[in-house]
Amino acid sequence: MQLNDILEYLSKDGNIMLNMHDVTGILSSKPFDIERKFRIHTLKFCDIAKSTSAGYMLCTSCKKTVCKMALRCGKPFFGTCPYGLFELVFPIKIDEKIECILFVGNQTDNAKNA
Repeated sequence: MQLNDILEYLSKDGNIMLNMHDVTGILSSKPFDIERKFRIHTLKFCDIAKSTSAGYMLCTSCKKTVCKMALRCGKPFFGTCPYGLFELVFPIKIDEKIECILFVGNQTDNAKNA
């Protein structure tokens, strides 16, 4: 089973969003190659939030900060994005080196509205 298949299976009900941030380029090589939809936040909610330049800057600056935190601490953590979506941030290590960061998001009081 490829990584893409696992991500597809875990997100098939639409209640969570899985997104991976590539740190080393590993997500471009088999068996780690994943579809574009798992490399970006593709929720309608996020697209609307990023539809203005200010909204886009807020979202991307938050993600950059969170990625730096993940690289620095090397351990999973969670929090709420500036738009209120809860996300788990999980650095993935291979041979003690962080290769990518898994974001598990879209956790709200009412995920169907997100």
